[in-house]
Order: sequence, then structure tokens, then C-alpha cells
Amino acid sequence: MVLHRAVPLITSSTILSTQPYISCNFDMITFHSDNFQEFSKWPNTPIAALVRPELLCGIESASTAPHSLSKILSRAWSINAHAPVICTDLQSLLVFHPPSSRSNDNMQDVLYERVEPMSDLRMIRIVLASYIYRALPHLLYITLPEHPGFNMRRFPDGAPIDPNTPMKADEEVFSSCNRHTDFDRYALLFDRRRALQFLRWKKYVAENISLLIGVAGDILPATTDGFVRQNAELSPLYPLFEPPSATTSHLDAVRRPCPLGSSRELLSHSRAFTVELQRELTPIQTRGSRTRMGRTYTCRLVSIDGRSIGDKTPVLCLKLFDDRFYPLTYSTDPLNYGYLENMGFGTAEDHIRREMAVYKKLAFAQGSIIPYFYGVHSVTTRDNIQVYGMLTEYIDGQPLSSGIAWSFSEHQKIQLVESARHAVRVLQYGDISLHDWHSGQILAVHSPIPSDKERVHCVLFDFSAATQSLYTQENHRSDDFGECTESLIQEGTGLDERFVMEHFGPREAT
Repeated sequence: MVLHRAVPLITSSTILSTQPYISCNFDMITFHSDNFQEFSKWPNTPIAALVRPELLCGIESASTAPHSLSKILSRAWSINAHAPVICTDLQSLLVFHPPSSRSNDNMQDVLYERVEPMSDLRMIRIVLASYIYRALPHLLYITLPEHPGFNMRRFPDGAPIDPNTPMKADEEVFSSCNRHTDFDRYALLFDRRRALQFLRWKKYVAENISLLIGVAGDILPATTDGFVRQNAELSPLYPLFEPPSATTSHLDAVRRPCPLGSSRELLSHSRAFTVELQRELTPIQTRGSRTRMGRTYTCRLVSIDGRSIGDKTPVLCLKLFDDRFYPLTYSTDPLNYGYLENMGFGTAEDHIRREMAVYKKLAFAQGSIIPYFYGVHSVTTRDNIQVYGMLTEYIDGQPLSSGIAWSFSEHQKIQLVESARHAVRVLQYGDISLHDWHSGQILAVHSPIPSDKERVHCVLFDFSAATQSLYTQENHRSDDFGECTESLIQEGTGLDERFVMEHFGPREAT
């Protein structure tokens, strides 16, 4: 078998700039038999082979492949005569292209490409992904089956570690781990020793660390856009579809001026800033609930890039995400304790991604039925812990759960219900579903105008559980129409079911 160096060559820079189709832990992938049948329809699907180092040595200068390598290639092409064969010994990587059907059987001409030395093992994954992507028919996707409790669709959970790495002592883990993503979720699912250590860490946090990560008067330094500097964002599949004119007219009618004014652009282009915490807004009734992921405060900007911005800055809202205190769901039975296959493992990063995706897609609605959004930043707390903080407009309104609607006139109640319907319509046209509707996340806000000094409308907040389509065959949506109406008529809101259904209007989407 005669080898010819292919032109152009694969180089490290070429590979690392290639856009991968799949980027995940290939050890976790298991295909059903149907997947293999589908592969047979794709003539250029690559064949990967992990070989001994000596098989790839000397090919750079030799024109004839070693006999053992020739056998590997011949075997591969007997399975699929059109498939490129990717061989690696984890030090170098070669891609052998199938010989032409016109080649002499005893002297096949084989083109190959080579990477050596291979400084980053991600090159293997990227090359495989690129060749798989090239072989796929247009708009066809590989479905990766999910292990229960382990979502490998988009982002890794935690910092993947070598399973052979010795475990750290509890004392080191307790002092150095400050968030769920400091742990390797794969290891938590498949290594009970590490899972038990993680549960000991959670117990240590609950017993020794205060829930109060900030108090009024704290001046906290922050790195602007610290989240996106260290984390990937969600990439929703569908764009926003323009809502009906009645809804856009409502948004324009109730839109508030941006409280930050010109300082908003100054903040967005800054490197760092400081904020002063003022009043905690975290609802008392949720401090012990399983949905707790952080604490919320009113605050004001103190300085931007070291320059004071004065005392007349507007009141803003800062939500500090801290998953150390996020309760988990797992078996406490002694026989099953430490087996976390079905653990409800929430991370601050996942909650933030969902919030950011909503605010960015609904940028046109900011300042009307949702608050203005000023980014997610890396904030240093009073205990010198790094957390992510989401900065938004502070809404001076009352949640429906407070019973504020009892004091409204019938006209104001109609305005509130109709505004909530417009809000649901905006979500539906944005392919957004909330999943955690409750009367406490619907704010009633006074927005007086000269012709109606008592006008009210609704503002929605807290999108940490909101979902959007990320894949073509994904059904993520819940009944937002029904769940919003149920939230409006929850006991104590002051709104009657018949009244709400009369003014909320019929369904337009499911």
C-alpha cells in the first residue's frame, strides 16, 4: 500500500479552527441499533481506530505503510469502501482517505493527512466531529441518548476530572469548593465515594456557612459581564416572531424610560464596577423551599471603572446566584444513600443561562412587561466568594400574591388581566415557556398617564426556569395560557375566575 501526503495538510491551527458538530464525552455515547442502520446510508462516515504508537512511526518519510497498518485500513475499507479512516495513538493523528476504485488492488494509492505533535486531545474529537458532520445529510441530527439525571445535550455539568485522580481530603474540598460546578457531575453519578464526599460538603455548607451572603451597606466589587467571559450561553433555535399589533401597542404604551439612562451604555462597556446593597427582596416564604438558588437585593451603582457616579443613581435590583444552599433530591435510605442517578442537580450557571436567553430574546419588551436587563456579572461577596450577579431594573410594584388587586377598581383589574394576556402572547411568540407560574412573580405596576392616572399593567420577572427550543425535535413547552390564568385566580389575589376568563380572551396557541 503506497502512501501519498495529501495537500493541503491538516495542521493544528486548521483543526482547532474547525467548527465541531459534536462536542461531548464520547465515552458516554451509546447508539441504538437503528443508529447503526442509519450510518450505512452515509457513505462517507469516518471510521476511527486507536492504534499502537509504533504503527504510526516513520510514515512521514516512508512511502509504504507497515503491514499491520495496511491490514487495519484494508479491513476498514472492506466494511465501507468510501469512509476516511482516522488513526491515532494519542500522540499523533492521521486521516487516510479511501483509494480510488480505479487503483490496482495490489498497489493502492492512499492519500493521508497528518497532525504531529498533537498537543491537545480535543483535536481528536474535533476531527471526528468534523468528518461526521461532513457525512451527515443536510439537517439530519444524531440523537444522543440521555442517562437518567444526566443532561449531556448542550453543556457539561461541573469540571470533568480523570477518574483515576486521587480524591482530595474533605478539608480541602470544604475550603476550596464554592459552587456545584466545582464538582464533576459525571463522577457524582458513577463514583459513590465522590458522591458521598459531595453530600458531606453540602452538609458542611448547611451547618457552617450563613445564608446571608450580603447585607445592607455592603459595597461589592464586580467584573462586568463576568458570566459570559467564563461560560457559554444558550443558543435558542427559533427567533422571535413579531407579536400582533395590539400587543406591541400595549408594550409601547406602558414602556418606562430606562432608569440608568446614558449610564447603561457606560456600564456595558466597562471592565468593572461596584454596587452598594440596600434592601433584601428575597421572599421569606421561599427561603426554605427547594427552588432557592440565590438572594435578591435592591442596590445602587457606586462607581464604574473606578470613577464615582454620584449619589443620585437609581435604585436597581441585584440577584446573587449561589447554589451552595440549593436543596437536592436524592434517596436518604441507607442502602441507596450516595447513589445519585436521579438527583435533582441544579446549578447557578443553568439558571443564569435561562434568564439571559429570555432577556436577550425579549429585548424589545424590556421596560414594559419585563424589567430592563443590565447583564450578569462576577461579584465578590463580603466573604470573598465569587458569585454571579444579575443586574436589572428595580420594579416598584406589588406581587399579585400580596392581594393588591383587592384595592383595584374594576377598570384597573381589566387592565391588569389584559396586560397579563399580552405578556403570555409575547412569551408564546418567542417560543418561551415559564414552567413555574405563581402569583408572586406577576407584579402589578401603576403606570399613570394624563388621560388615566390610575392605569396599571403587569410585569413578569424570574425566568430561571424558562425554557426555549434548542433542537428541532424538542417539546419543551408547558401550558402557559392555563398556568397564567391559574396564577391570576389563586386564592388571595382578589381576582375572580369568571372575571379573568372573560377578559383574558381565548387561546391562540397551545
